Amino acid sequence: MDAMATLDDVITHASQPTAAGAQPLPGGIWAAVRRRVAEPPATNVRVFTILRERGVQQSEELRLWTILRERTNPQLYRPHAIPDVAADPVVEGGQTHYIVRTPQGAYLRLTEAQHEVWRAMDGTRTIAELGLDAFRRHSLILPIGELVATLKAEGLLLDKPVGVYRAINEALARGTTRTWGRRIRRVLTGATLTLPGIDAFYSAIYRWGGRLLFTRVFAVLASIVALAGIIAFGLAMSSGSDTYEVIRLNGSVMLGLAALWAVTLLSFVIHESAHALAVKHFGRALTRGGVMLYYGLPAAFVDTSDIWRSPRSARIIVSAAGPAADLLVGSLAAITAYLSPDAAIGSIAYKLAFTSFVSSVFNLNPLLELDGYYILVDLLRMPDLRRQALAYVRGPLWDKLGAHLRMRSTRWIRRASRHPQATTVNLDERTLPFSRQERVFALYGAATALYTALAIIGAAWFWRAQILEPALELLRGVWWQQVIGALLILIVVLPAVAAVLLALWEAGQTTVGWLVRRGYGRQPGLLSAFGVLLAISASLAVLATQEGGWRWVGLALGPALWIVALNALLAVRPYYRGAAIYPAILALIATTALAGLAGIARMLPISPGIWVMLDGLAFVGLLIAGFTALLDVDLRAAPLRELLGTAVLLMAAFAIGGAALFSAQTVYPTAGALTLLITAAPAYFGALALALLLQHLFGLADSRMVWAWALLWAGALVETAGYIADLHGRGLALDVLGSGLWATAWLVHLATLRHLTLSEFRWEHIPNMSESDRLARAFQLTYHGCYAMLHSVYGERRARALDDRMDILAATADWDVTLDHERARIGAQVRTLPIAEQGARFAEVLRYTVAEIEQIAGVAFARRCIQAAYDALPWPERETASRLCFPDTPWARELSSSFGDIRAARLRLLRQVDIFLNCDDEELEALASSVVEQTCAAGAIVLRSGAPVPGIWIIEAGEIIARRGGRIVAELHRGDVIGVEEVLGGKPCLHTYRATVASSLLYLPADEFFRLTAERAPHAADGMESVEVLRLLERVPLFADLPRNTLRGLVAIAEQRTYPARTVVVRQGTPSGTFFIIRKGTAAVVRREAATNGAPATTRPIARLGPQEFFGELELLRNAPPVASVIALTSLTVLALPHAAIQALVHSDGGVSRRLERIGSGRLKALEGGERPHAEV
Repeated sequence: MDAMATLDDVITHASQPTAAGAQPLPGGIWAAVRRRVAEPPATNVRVFTILRERGVQQSEELRLWTILRERTNPQLYRPHAIPDVAADPVVEGGQTHYIVRTPQGAYLRLTEAQHEVWRAMDGTRTIAELGLDAFRRHSLILPIGELVATLKAEGLLLDKPVGVYRAINEALARGTTRTWGRRIRRVLTGATLTLPGIDAFYSAIYRWGGRLLFTRVFAVLASIVALAGIIAFGLAMSSGSDTYEVIRLNGSVMLGLAALWAVTLLSFVIHESAHALAVKHFGRALTRGGVMLYYGLPAAFVDTSDIWRSPRSARIIVSAAGPAADLLVGSLAAITAYLSPDAAIGSIAYKLAFTSFVSSVFNLNPLLELDGYYILVDLLRMPDLRRQALAYVRGPLWDKLGAHLRMRSTRWIRRASRHPQATTVNLDERTLPFSRQERVFALYGAATALYTALAIIGAAWFWRAQILEPALELLRGVWWQQVIGALLILIVVLPAVAAVLLALWEAGQTTVGWLVRRGYGRQPGLLSAFGVLLAISASLAVLATQEGGWRWVGLALGPALWIVALNALLAVRPYYRGAAIYPAILALIATTALAGLAGIARMLPISPGIWVMLDGLAFVGLLIAGFTALLDVDLRAAPLRELLGTAVLLMAAFAIGGAALFSAQTVYPTAGALTLLITAAPAYFGALALALLLQHLFGLADSRMVWAWALLWAGALVETAGYIADLHGRGLALDVLGSGLWATAWLVHLATLRHLTLSEFRWEHIPNMSESDRLARAFQLTYHGCYAMLHSVYGERRARALDDRMDILAATADWDVTLDHERARIGAQVRTLPIAEQGARFAEVLRYTVAEIEQIAGVAFARRCIQAAYDALPWPERETASRLCFPDTPWARELSSSFGDIRAARLRLLRQVDIFLNCDDEELEALASSVVEQTCAAGAIVLRSGAPVPGIWIIEAGEIIARRGGRIVAELHRGDVIGVEEVLGGKPCLHTYRATVASSLLYLPADEFFRLTAERAPHAADGMESVEVLRLLERVPLFADLPRNTLRGLVAIAEQRTYPARTVVVRQGTPSGTFFIIRKGTAAVVRREAATNGAPATTRPIARLGPQEFFGELELLRNAPPVASVIALTSLTVLALPHAAIQALVHSDGGVSRRLERIGSGRLKALEGGERPHAEV
């Protein structure tokens, strides 16, 4: 026993052998134990030290989880503002705002209340406390969370923003075409070189005379000079002298361009210097300045953002200073030019006047985000006017105009039919008159859109007439002029062309996305008709203008359309990876790229043979595409008439080749035979490709894809004719038409592929099915969906090919599943298998189905096809298949992730529904697998008053209003339930329920609901009782302000008790440990007074309590036995809550504590003084 004096000693010396005891037998487990015991311990084990360390580790872990819980709860976040940040007050319109300069150099505008909250962020107050304090001070509910997010993003809090999602998006977009395009655009339009000491430089200029520019005397003199300069400029322009030319100087284009660039740069410097001096005039700082590339041209810039800390009038003056300086400098230059008509200085001064006047007009234009726009924004007090106005014009304006037209047409119909006018109040805000803000948005947005279109046309004309043509003229000069022209094209023209090409690239992507979002992918015929109309209109416009000065429009339009087509074709390519036609898609990509290069070469002043050669190579790619597409066609299944059509086109190809050879001989009479054959061969290749592609087109005759391939075939036909016409120099209009049809074909193709849904299928929900039947039905509907999707997109022939291949596989693999077109019949042998083996069998069939669709239409289409078929399944079948069938497929992760997200969200919704308050997780799973998804359009009636209620609806998204007698009695949102009381009570509907917006509902049929309550979810029917209890707690003043989740917790532990009349519920002096809330009946509070001075003991009534009142709180507050008795006067139903639960509320919620103490103190006074307690008791 001495060896066990302490636990430490026992563990430390346990390895020492004992002297007494029997010797263990040799070998076996005891020998091993003996050896281990005899070995000295490696370390000295200290049990209590280890326990103490583990306790410290556990406390650290608990503290870590506490910190993590606090940091992930936005309400518990304690923001801490960075110190020493100045905020300048600015008073405008009778309101004070604070302008704060952020560490990133930006400026933030805060209201007085926001500024006060920001200053109060010292790291000790939570967001909830800051919001409550702001409400007490200003009686405003401020969005503190949004304010904190903005402050953190701008670097005004100690916690710096991480930007996880921004970093993820940047990583995903890195290396893509769009990212590279944006980088090039940023370099061309915003590359800057900051010069040091800008603020000090302009401060010195302002001190040494710059301040005189802001006096009234100078303003008067400048106005006079401006008037005289405008007159002089007009006279100089109308004189027709060669001196007053913008491009040339003394007849030289090179000198003229050099002088124009110099005066343009001087104009930029003067303009920005005027802004800088105006900023210094109001005592603000210039944060930076220097030179930059502005759309490929050098320009000067200064950062005047510090003026935002000044009043509105100062900001207007700073914005107007630049255009005013341009006007003044231009006027002085115009006067100089008018007075020196024959000197070189006059020509240079005219160029300076021209650039200055143009700069002044452009900068004062409020439709561009230049000085005039900022002046207008300050005058109207509408920041972000341009973005909001354009957004309003794109959508809300047309919705409002449509609502007004519908309202007026309705009124006209009522007047015509002499129908009485409706007396109900119009709740549609779109029919209200236009407000001032809406009128401004509509006018500004429409003017901006119109100006943008005109500006694009004008800019294209200017670049052609003033930049491209002089550059091409230099290329035709001597060697040093050719060098200058090449540099001009390289530095100015090519960057502009690259920017246009990138804009067209993004325009194609944006157009396809818009078409898909609007659902036009389901209407390829409509898209095709619209595209053909645009292509014909463009070709007719080119045909009308190709002989004039607008020929360049047609030359530029063709390559632009080829670029759009190439963009769409590259987006289509991944859909066909793995398909038999994939090599044809690659060949068509090469064809499109070569045709685009040929169009660009046609624009340049180079030999026509180059673009003719590129065009010929494009036809070679088209011929290869035709041969590879023919390999995907089963000619044995083609009808005779289709084969005859192909044969006729094959014969016609020789005639077309002969016509092309004759045209080539006419154009090049001295060329050799080989040259003529090479020249005429592309036309023959094009005609041959048309014949080969015809069978592929016939195979898609009854599919959605026929429109895209028909446009492609028509585009190839037009391009073939255009090639022959190009030999005579008359094929520009045909080239534009062909490229337009080609671009339309691939845009329609992409829109159709991206809109793969089975929305037209509405599978009927069948209740009361076994698990095995649901699994079988899920398999059958999934196969039906895959077959129907392939048939809809690619036609009967490819669907028939799938059916034939699956028949062979089913017979070979002995699946005992018969596949007949879209129907899948399951054999009796499969029905007898265990349900897990059935799921594996169905998964095998679907795996081979998807593999065959991959061979026919590509991997991406097959995956989207099975996803669409899976999404179209009814919810119960989808849930069953996700557990028993799809886990055995190679694409299970894609399906299960989306289904898991939906199921988790749906389970969270069901947990919020009050009637399912008593359901556990298994019961909620059963409910989730039985509900049916329904969608209601805005204005649709869900249930009418007086109609029988067939089931229960749960609102998942949207809004449903309940009307009774023409009056709105309730507005229902997410988590609210329709029809449960009627279903449980067997009553007709009391209200009319109508969707105010497009809403998503979960529907549970009444039969299914009762079956679930009887079998899998027995507590679902108990939910109404819990709802009533929850509503009772919400009506009790003590609990009225508690969150709904807290009240649900009280409902879960509340016990309902019923007492007959004259029963003592609480006996004076006997602890009960219970807090009571009266649900039904009345009770009396009485107190027995002890005998004093010989007087007998008496019983004194204290109060009468009724529904929604409570008792038992004094025992809790005093922590002593009750000082009065409570007796049931009538049959009494109460909710009993343990004191521990109320005590936890008192400690966690200060409001409950204060209300309980106030009520308890009032009742205690009534007990002591004989007063009747307040009615709220």
